[in-house]
Amino acid sequence: MILWRDQIPISWRDGVGCLAVGAVNGFGSLLYYSSLSRLDASRAALLNTLYPMWVVLFLFAAGQALTRFTLARLGLSMFGTYLLTRAGPGEVDLLGVTLMIASAATYGWHIVLGQWVLADVPSRKATLYIVSTMACVVGLARGLQTEPLEPVTAIGWHAILALGLTTALSRLAMFAGLEQLGGIETALTSLLELLASLLLAFFLLGERLTVGQWFGGALLVISLALMTRDRGARLAKGRESLE
Repeated sequence: MILWRDQIPISWRDGVGCLAVGAVNGFGSLLYYSSLSRLDASRAALLNTLYPMWVVLFLFAAGQALTRFTLARLGLSMFGTYLLTRAGPGEVDLLGVTLMIASAATYGWHIVLGQWVLADVPSRKATLYIVSTMACVVGLARGLQTEPLEPVTAIGWHAILALGLTTALSRLAMFAGLEQLGGIETALTSLLELLASLLLAFFLLGERLTVGQWFGGALLVISLALMTRDRGARLAKGRESLE
């Protein structure tokens, strides 16, 4: 923000909108990490990537028309995600599952709120206030806990700082995309982060993808490629811009 000082001033109405998005996302992150401590990584990833379904449901409830083609793309993406993150056998932690489903719902709701806020607020300005609110919500939640703070090693601080930086940059990129694409397209496109993570693990960590995972990744790419033919999503975005 040192280079973008013109992005700091904001009206109180726009500020309230950004605070609402940040508060929802901050609460969702608390649910996410609480669930992650109770679930294995693949099952957690699968449940968390249900957020596009929540985006579709919330937008439909808000009056946005949905085409069969959009719903077909959603189904294709969900099946591809299942193949990428198919969970292995094991006992299911119902509380962990519930928390992760709630986390996905709050993430989807924050995308919908962000779509409405970004109709009036530039993405860089919105990111500043949304991410700051997220930090305040998480900090407040930690302050309300009675457990003493555990010491953090130097390596731990490096990981925390790196995670904070990547989170801020990813939110900036996501809100910039949300400003241009709308909620449904942003949610479906964001699913490619799963494929990117697996590819990085493949090339950098030597992990190997199964045939099913490669097929799931191909389905995600196909769903994204069909974006140009999704006339219903483009019309919905166009109507929103006119309003």
